[in-house]
Amino acid sequence: MNKLSEDAAEQHIFQSLKAFPIDLRKIYPKSFCSRDRLKYGLIRTSEGKKLAVIGEKGLVLDDPFKGDCYHHSSTLKVCDLSAENTERLMILFPFTKPVSLRKHPITIGTGDRLGVATPGHIRAIQKYHVRPVLAQQSVRENTQTGRSFREVVQDAAWAVFQEDYQGG
Repeated sequence: MNKLSEDAAEQHIFQSLKAFPIDLRKIYPKSFCSRDRLKYGLIRTSEGKKLAVIGEKGLVLDDPFKGDCYHHSSTLKVCDLSAENTERLMILFPFTKPVSLRKHPITIGTGDRLGVATPGHIRAIQKYHVRPVLAQQSVRENTQTGRSFREVVQDAAWAVFQEDYQGG
């Protein structure tokens, strides 16, 4: 997709979300994708990053993600990036699950200590023939930052979804 069509797609998503009573601060256009007649993507509200699920009312209500629903000409479900929703993300979008990199000759540990830098790490490595180790923290680092290994994996999964990184 060229830059002009990316901008048009982002503007279309933004306009459709503006119809709902949410405090929309930002959208993450690379994350938006369609599956089973629903559109999924990440947004930022005043409460932080959220998963947006958009579509017909019945389909959105039946969707397994847990969140708050808003109705307009379509329905929007705004979901926290919780452990429960992360599990659902990994089922619906298997590319967000951790995978073994044993067979890849060149890897690089990115070490996102606080869980906010992984999207930048993904963008930085994409032009190279290297596979990132995105969830790479030691017990000592997790103790110092107050994070668990599960939270590290969750943050990496959502970052992979945000950047539509399907390289494992």
